[in-house]
Order: sequence, then structure tokens, then C-alpha cells
Amino acid sequence: MSLWKDVIRPYILEDEQPVQVTTSTPAPVPVQTILKQPEHPSVVSFRATGEVDPAFLNALSEEVNEDTDPKLLQFLKLFSDLSSIIPDERTRFQAAMVSAAQQGLEMSHLIQAAQDRLALVDRETQEFEADMKTREEQSIGQKQAQADQVGQQIIDLQRQITELGARQTEMQTVITGEQQKLAVAKQHFNSARDALREKFSKELELIRSNVKS
Repeated sequence: MSLWKDVIRPYILEDEQPVQVTTSTPAPVPVQTILKQPEHPSVVSFRATGEVDPAFLNALSEEVNEDTDPKLLQFLKLFSDLSSIIPDERTRFQAAMVSAAQQGLEMSHLIQAAQDRLALVDRETQEFEADMKTREEQSIGQKQAQADQVGQQIIDLQRQITELGARQTEMQTVITGEQQKLAVAKQHFNSARDALREKFSKELELIRSNVKS
């Protein structure tokens, strides 16, 4: 699987810094900033198109060809080279077989080598899938655990927000009650002041009127 490492590296998040999970209360983030967050580059850049990727095709071909019977590869190369002078595929194949037979290559050997080559693709598939499973467990599994931890943090913070909201409501109720008490006290004071001023004004008028007389 050595040839696969360079090909699949861009598809794996193993080179990224791990998510830092903190238990402290994060600083508030403006809503505009949240709405403008772009997609993760792995999401944006790597979407399956259904087309054959040349890098994967070349890597798989090289892996298979390393264990393919050299005689089959020589025959296929000869068959391909003859295309410039023999356009017809069947005629070109027969010509290639004549040349191969002169070198001791039998048809049965050619068929077996081609079958073995096809089986190598299945072997590479199994090795690739096993490698992907390991990478998924190591990379995605770790990040999923971190994502779950962050998700739990969100739940805890939401609970704290709810509790703080309840406390704020309770404090606002107390504040409103205190404001009402102060307003009532001010009203009582103003009423008492007005009554006392009226009383004192009458007493003053009484004194003035008796002194003059």
C-alpha cells in the first residue's frame, strides 16, 4: 500500500491540529461571524464526481503491475504498440500472439496471468478498505469523540444559559419589587410633605393674622 499513501493523504484529516476542547466559558461570538463561517476545506474540496481520478488509477495500476506476470505485461505492451500499424483489434491480437508464441508464451499461460491480474485488483481492494478502516478509526473516530465532547459542552452551556436566564428573571422581579417599594415610599413621603406643608402654612397664616390684629 506504499503507493497509496501520497494519493490518499489529501483525503485524510490526520495532519490537522486536534480540536481543542475547553471547559471554560467561551467569549461571545457575533452572530454575523457565525453566519459567515465557510465550510470546512475537506467538505468543500473533496466531493465525489463519479469520474475516474487519474492519481488513483495510476496508483492502483502500479500496485497491481508490480505483482503481475512480466510476460503478460510484455504481451500487452506489444499489443498496444502494434495499434499504429494494425488498426483492427483482432488482427493485432493475433499478430501479437504469434510474436509471443515465438518466445514460448502459450495461450493458457496468458489467460491464467490475466485472471491472476484481475484477482490482484480484489486483493488491492481488500488492503485499501482495511487501510481506510484503520484511518477512519484513528482519525475520524478521534475527531468524532472530540465532536461529541464539544456537543456535550454545548448542552452544558445551554443549561447554564437557561439557569442564568432564570436567575436574571428572578433578579429582575426583585428589582421591580424594590422599585415599586421605593415608588410607594416616595409617594407616601410626598403626601406627608404636602399635608405637613399645608398644616404649617395654615398655622403660619393663623399666627400672622393674630399678630396684626
